[in-house]
Amino acid sequence: MARRRTASGAARGCLGKISLQRDGNLAVYPFGGALRGEAKSEEALSGGDLETGLVRRIIRAAALLAALLGMGGCHQAEEPFRIGTNVWIGYEPLYIADESGFFPEGRPIRLVTMQNATEVQRALRAGVLEAAALTLDEALNLMQDGMDLQVVLVMDMSSGADALVAGSDIERLASLKGKRIGVESSAVGAIMLSGALETADLTVEDITLVNLTIDQQEAAFQRGLVDAVVTFEPARSRLLSEGAHVLFDSHQMPGRIVDVLVAPAAVIKRDRDVLRHVVEGHFKALDALRAKPLEVARRMAPRQAMAPEEILDAYRGILLPGLDENRRFLAGPEPELSKTARRLEALMRQNKLLVKPIEVEGLANASALP
Repeated sequence: MARRRTASGAARGCLGKISLQRDGNLAVYPFGGALRGEAKSEEALSGGDLETGLVRRIIRAAALLAALLGMGGCHQAEEPFRIGTNVWIGYEPLYIADESGFFPEGRPIRLVTMQNATEVQRALRAGVLEAAALTLDEALNLMQDGMDLQVVLVMDMSSGADALVAGSDIERLASLKGKRIGVESSAVGAIMLSGALETADLTVEDITLVNLTIDQQEAAFQRGLVDAVVTFEPARSRLLSEGAHVLFDSHQMPGRIVDVLVAPAAVIKRDRDVLRHVVEGHFKALDALRAKPLEVARRMAPRQAMAPEEILDAYRGILLPGLDENRRFLAGPEPELSKTARRLEALMRQNKLLVKPIEVEGLANASALP
């Protein structure tokens, strides 16, 4: 199993005993010292305690010798490599890899789940994360802000999992005129809404936009605050189970919504081995999902708040590129991802989602692929 940080207890370190305190700080006690309330002083030992004291002195001497001999290779515990995600079925293989011990021993890898993609982007920009799972358009937005990001893994491509859903009283796209549509203020939301309105021969002036993050959408729809929402799994399936129906989905916009694992170029250069472990773990999790889909879906169910069967049904709405497909996307003189990014960048500028051109030629980085 992958190593996990515990909340209490003491461990042996190269400097002595290491205890994780309640305030979250590590207290280090040199060999020969004692944790509070642990050992009597040797002067106080008598009778049957003399043998115990002798044993303790021998252990201390051996430990001190070991510490001195190993001092050259002694170092502080490494900080975890933090990867931010929101809740999305395309990111689940990372969590399955973590639970299954597919990330090898070494620098600890910590998955950080956030409520929505906006929070993930903010954390990556602030340097709180080393890497993040984002849609390609979200990565382009961060690059517009000056971040030197590269894609090390294409995780999934939406082919129906992103959708505009409405209540039963709205039977076709044209009926959205004059209606309130909830949408997250992200590029994916804007791209989906733009595609739906274009198909219905409507403009944004024909509707009322309501800004809703993914974690707000279900409650707003249930309370009648919106007539339709641009959403994705798992909220999509839950809304459908409550009587909503799909008016438009990403299957009608192939190749426009791509989820990727990104990191700043400096992080990739410094932590390439860690990223390679992450990518290898992702592919092992995909193998597990294909080999035992229902068993793996059961493990995903608590995070996604969906039944295992619903999760497997939702996976029919995305494509999960394997290693060979990732090599095609990320490697070679003309990576497929560069072509996809150029088309997406042009679409985003056309819809005023980007205010300036983005250089995408160096976006693909295959160095973490096995």
